Amino acid sequence: MPAVVTRRRRTLASTVVEANTYLARLVGLLGWRRFHRGLALWLRPCQAIHTVGMRQPIDALFLDARNRVVRIVSELQPGRVVPAVPNANSVLELPAGVCRTTRIRVGDVIHLAPDGTHLAGLTKALHYFGNVALGLFYLRFVNLSYQHWQQTHDVLPLGLLLVNSLLVYLFLTRRQSKMVSGRAFDWFAAVGTVFLSLCLAPARAPFAWLRPLAAAVQVAGIVAMFASLVSLGRSFGVVAAVRPVKSSGMYRFVRHPLYSSELLYYFGFLMANFTLINALLVAGIFVGQYLRAAAEEEILSSEASYRAYRRRVRYRFFPGVI
Repeated sequence: MPAVVTRRRRTLASTVVEANTYLARLVGLLGWRRFHRGLALWLRPCQAIHTVGMRQPIDALFLDARNRVVRIVSELQPGRVVPAVPNANSVLELPAGVCRTTRIRVGDVIHLAPDGTHLAGLTKALHYFGNVALGLFYLRFVNLSYQHWQQTHDVLPLGLLLVNSLLVYLFLTRRQSKMVSGRAFDWFAAVGTVFLSLCLAPARAPFAWLRPLAAAVQVAGIVAMFASLVSLGRSFGVVAAVRPVKSSGMYRFVRHPLYSSELLYYFGFLMANFTLINALLVAGIFVGQYLRAAAEEEILSSEASYRAYRRRVRYRFFPGVI
């Protein structure tokens, strides 16, 4: 489908290729022998670009969430960098001279319908490879939970066994995201939060009377985690991305029930295993989950269905609180 300026019906390109994954945006036009008239590369989400390593100049249109032009960069030469444009949501890269000949202006709205996805085959292969790697990684926790349950026959390791087993299944079967955040900070928040959770260490609680309450809080967190994962299904993911909007099950009550469930569990863990290091780690996890939720809401807000869902479900984590 062509890229068309809706106000004057001028055609910018007859073929639009979408780069909607981190890898596709990273590669961009690198290696393209010729970026000829009629082609356009649409990078999203994207706020900044560079032409380092490219072979020819390009035009670039920075677009907001409604595909309205907010900045025009014409005849951008190889080896240059365009810093982030704050209100941009995506960038349409065109052969040099297109903006001049079509007389595109700031404020024009571009109608875009991608004809294909950049590096689709390679991105799909990496998606499945990453899923298998993460599934195997969590399979280790399935084994540890099983061994702990065999030794103690407690409800907590049994609950963690069920949750980790479900995580392995979801990693192996989850859908490929429509669009994954390309911001390094969003990846750091997601990976960093998981890393902090792995650093938590068991310790003897200073107050014995807290143990039954701590166990009850952890059980509640595990039950809520399992229910949230079932509600999420194959839309499960780690990094902020555009995925099918879930509004049933646990998602009828809050917008991020999985994060709330994990926070509840880690709070119970801290009650039962209080040390200064564990307290700092749990505080970091709380901050990380908040940043992950904010990143997800920012990228999902590009979808009308999610904006409608957010109006219906007011709270992010806990009903009536936050």
